[in-house]
Amino acid sequence: LADSSDVTLDIRKMLTILSECYGRVVTEDQKEIASELTSKAYDTKNDARQNKLLLDALRINPYGLDACFLLSLTYAVPNIYLIEVFKFLKVHGQNYVLPANKWSKGRYWHNPETRPFVKICEYLASLYRVEEFPQLAISEYEYLMKISPRDNHANKWPLICMLFSDKKHEKAHSILKLCESDWDGFSGFAYARVLDLYLFRDIESAETALQKARTQNPYTETYILGHQPTPSPQQPFFINAQDPREAKRFAADLVQIWSTYPEALSWLRYHGHFDPHQYLKLELTPAL
Repeated sequence: LADSSDVTLDIRKMLTILSECYGRVVTEDQKEIASELTSKAYDTKNDARQNKLLLDALRINPYGLDACFLLSLTYAVPNIYLIEVFKFLKVHGQNYVLPANKWSKGRYWHNPETRPFVKICEYLASLYRVEEFPQLAISEYEYLMKISPRDNHANKWPLICMLFSDKKHEKAHSILKLCESDWDGFSGFAYARVLDLYLFRDIESAETALQKARTQNPYTETYILGHQPTPSPQQPFFINAQDPREAKRFAADLVQIWSTYPEALSWLRYHGHFDPHQYLKLELTPAL
């Protein structure tokens, strides 16, 4: 990795600093100084200036994962190399940052020193998913569930989708149960619940859940059934139910998991008695 011309010099400098920090003791004053430098880096618009501030921060506190995270994303590094960088950062956090913050175990997101570690694991999981390493992505999301069980649905949703897509229905079911409060709030979880019930052959409950899901957001099903082109999944997450943009946010994931089970999709299309035309003639609000 260090010899690759695709990896920038600043990232190689960062990896060198982290590799040489074994046994290093950092005082609270040094942590504060490094944190101030990192904050300044977040505020600057100049890449060269930003990276200098981040490298200076890491020389003072090589355990500052926030600086590592930001520096790694400064340049358009190919994902295959970025995966190796984030794997290194994850191990670095496991070796030095988590042991020093044992008191926040299970609540790493709420501790400013360990929150960047969670962000690193989340980004690594997303890289695995984008580059189509499903088993590695599933393992990473499961690791996130283990270290941060009180986390919100931001990590549970992609894990549910990947488990359904990998035909690991029972595992997907167990994670979906943890999101029970979201069945009424987000159409993605509502339609995943419908699929879950159908796969358990609880057709009566699946039909009831389907009617409820349609009430939550009637636009969502038009994407699942292919009546609308599948949009990019990169849409706002926290938006109102019954909003076309909310349907777009979940569309790509729902199309993928429902298409994994053709029999379920046929049931939704032909047995569900859903007429999308009343919604298709409405103009969808452009995504923000």
